[in-house]
Amino acid sequence: MKNVPLIYWAALALIVGIAGGTAFPWPSAVVMGACLLAIMLAVFMLWKRNPNRGAKSLLAVFFLFGLAHSSAQLSDAGPAWILQKSYNPVTARGQIVSIPEKVAGQWGRFILNIIEIDGLAVPQAQAEVYCQWPETVMNGSSEVDTDAGTGTDTESGINLEEGSLIYITGKIRTAQAPANPGETDERLRHRIAGIELRLEAWDSVPQLQGRGRVSRLRQIAINLRTRLKKVAADTMPPLEAALLNGIMLGSKDIPIAIKKAFEKIGAVHILSVSGLHVSLVAAAVGWLLKKMRAPNMLVLLAVAGCIWLYILMCGLQPPALRSGIMTVAGLTGSVCGQSGTPGQGGTSGQGGIKISGARRLVLAAITLLLVNPLLLWDVGFQLSFFATAGIFIVGPVLLAALRIAAQKLSTLRRGISAKSAIPPRLPGTGAIACSLGVFLTVLPLNARYFNCVAPIALISNIIVVPLASAALYLGLIAALAGILFLPAGLWLNSGTMVLLKALESSAGALARIPGGMMVLAAPDFLMTVSYYAILVCVLYALYRKIKPLPAEVVWRKHTPKRLLMAALAVSAVLVVRPVLAISKTKVVVVDVGQGCAALIQCSSGVTGLIDCGPVKSNGASIIANLLRHYGVRNLDFIMISHGHADHCGAMPALMEEFGIKKIILPSDYRQRPVLKQLANDAAALGISVLGAESGSVFGSGKARVEVLWPAKTRYSGAAGDENSGSLTLRISDQGRTLLLPGDLGSKELNALVEASLPDSLSHNSLSHNLPSHNSLSHSSPHSGLKSDAWVVAHHGSAGSYCPEFYQAADPDLSIVSVGNNAYGHPSGAVLEGLTAGESRILLTSNSGAVTLTFNRDALTHHAWRARGLFGLWRWRNKGAN
Repeated sequence: MKNVPLIYWAALALIVGIAGGTAFPWPSAVVMGACLLAIMLAVFMLWKRNPNRGAKSLLAVFFLFGLAHSSAQLSDAGPAWILQKSYNPVTARGQIVSIPEKVAGQWGRFILNIIEIDGLAVPQAQAEVYCQWPETVMNGSSEVDTDAGTGTDTESGINLEEGSLIYITGKIRTAQAPANPGETDERLRHRIAGIELRLEAWDSVPQLQGRGRVSRLRQIAINLRTRLKKVAADTMPPLEAALLNGIMLGSKDIPIAIKKAFEKIGAVHILSVSGLHVSLVAAAVGWLLKKMRAPNMLVLLAVAGCIWLYILMCGLQPPALRSGIMTVAGLTGSVCGQSGTPGQGGTSGQGGIKISGARRLVLAAITLLLVNPLLLWDVGFQLSFFATAGIFIVGPVLLAALRIAAQKLSTLRRGISAKSAIPPRLPGTGAIACSLGVFLTVLPLNARYFNCVAPIALISNIIVVPLASAALYLGLIAALAGILFLPAGLWLNSGTMVLLKALESSAGALARIPGGMMVLAAPDFLMTVSYYAILVCVLYALYRKIKPLPAEVVWRKHTPKRLLMAALAVSAVLVVRPVLAISKTKVVVVDVGQGCAALIQCSSGVTGLIDCGPVKSNGASIIANLLRHYGVRNLDFIMISHGHADHCGAMPALMEEFGIKKIILPSDYRQRPVLKQLANDAAALGISVLGAESGSVFGSGKARVEVLWPAKTRYSGAAGDENSGSLTLRISDQGRTLLLPGDLGSKELNALVEASLPDSLSHNSLSHNLPSHNSLSHSSPHSGLKSDAWVVAHHGSAGSYCPEFYQAADPDLSIVSVGNNAYGHPSGAVLEGLTAGESRILLTSNSGAVTLTFNRDALTHHAWRARGLFGLWRWRNKGAN
């Protein structure tokens, strides 16, 4: 431990402090006071020439600073007017401070610096705005159709760009913690970006007022970006121009088909400004100045200036800004270290491993975290850091290991002696080692945040990245030349066209390779940490194989072997743990806003949905993200209770994206227009459609889903009444039950109570087996309505108030699937009736998704928003019995 550099301990202390401040926020004044005392103690110890105690005091400073700064950022409530105006329609006036971009095909997104609200001046605050996308939008220069990727000469519409002053009407709200598995933390994302509220104007188009004031340097960058885009649009076809603008400037105007192809091959980072782009620009400027024999300090200043201008041209995108700071910090360490001797942060000399590379990377990370400690939780920061570590730390180790392996193979194959020389570099091994290093370091992050891993990235990065780099260089040279003389840009872009065509063809061909993209369930925190521990052990063992320790260090002689054995043992535990774990039936009641959806995972492995939520509340994306989080690509069934949009609006999108074997609808679905259309769409996709009514039983393993309503004769002469014809389901396993009555009203709930009396249910029930290796055979449904938990009927509306049903069901837990609405859901009378029965009430709008686990002794539950940092203190298990 004594040989570990101080900078690593400082980084660890800072990270621990940030984690502590995020999990348990402290009063900033108290922590900052302790930080000042630690600084004074460190200065005193250094003055007394006691470097050991001084170093420990500095570590305390880093820890306390991280604790104080992260606590302060999380506790900042923002201007008071935000809470006063939340969820109310307002008209805001402000200046756009980001490049407007199109999302989800029809919405516009940008960052607005709000100046006035309803005509009154307010303290400035930055808002993330979602609005109707105008007919034409100026993204810096030319008007483009983002779906088709074609230019247009339409003069109508609104020319929005960075710096525009606008009026817009919508509802504002503050960011919320994630409500469902698979969702990003919008609140933390806003804190990191300095955004204080969200303005939703789904039915409103911005009204342009004029241009606001921007700094001279930023205006130069905006004008340069405008001209670069114009040259690309004038010298290339629309499709290639959009692709080149995406590579050069991070423009979002790229056709969806191309984006999906790059996502499938794990190279989507090429289409947005990232560390690759910033490092390429820095390398080009540095190489040019080195050829001119400029001093190192001048090179550093020039490179930093060019990087800053490039970042401004890209609209100050956070990934570009982070990459710029990390690049400048790395260059600073490189320039400062050139004056030292090889033994003082130079190179080790064996295997081409640069010891100073790790320290420069850690220095850059510390710099970023000192400016904004919450960056530690940012997905982009984590990916950038680990990808860079994969290139500059893991890659050289793997390269040296490949050379040793090649030497041994050559010895065995050709019979030459081990002392025979081999080429210092084998063709392509550098690119292979670099690609493998990046893949290994970011693998758990991709699985955790995106629920997918692209093995094809090992090949695509070797092919696609060089093509994109060449296209970036040639495209920038052509655009700059085209600004001065357009025919020169046209001539140079003819070569760029060839590179872009090759890039597009390569991405399309690689995306069609089977198995290139694998869908995985999100690993938990323990598994992620274990993976990196194993990776570190293996890399250290390889490093010591390349650079053995001196012979006199006997006690550490077998350390690499011990680390490899430990890594194998941990790997075996991680592999065996899911196999030995007892599978249990789980139901996740999803927070889809004002709607209803539930995911059921049977102990036998069958997975299905009961309703799928609305499309207006992003129900489709919420359910899709949830399924990806659990690694689900195919659903065995989807049950739709009735044809209202808040229960089945997301169904068309799910049928397009996921494989579905069976759709179960009320038996009279042909009399209901919405359900009939869904059935027709499902049949066209080859999905089987099944009708269900009271008495139907669907089973898999020990789990079963019983249909209690509607009765067989219920719909006679009542076609079109959706709510009263909702499927009412009872899920049971391990002797525990959950009721889902859909949108039944009080009249139907009373009828259900009467029908549940002993011997009132028919024992000649229709039984179906869900697709499974262990299907439940035919059995009659249970009598009675007693349940451990239920999803409150019709979102707790006043029309569903039924004390008789509450008494008959007697649930210990009542879940109200509800969002922000104008209907008064849930009703006070319903809540009072449930409270009188001593039932615990959870609202999904407050608790988020609620997961129910069917155990033999109790039906346990936990709310997603009750989880803690890393999910280590996530579950508040409370038995429903």
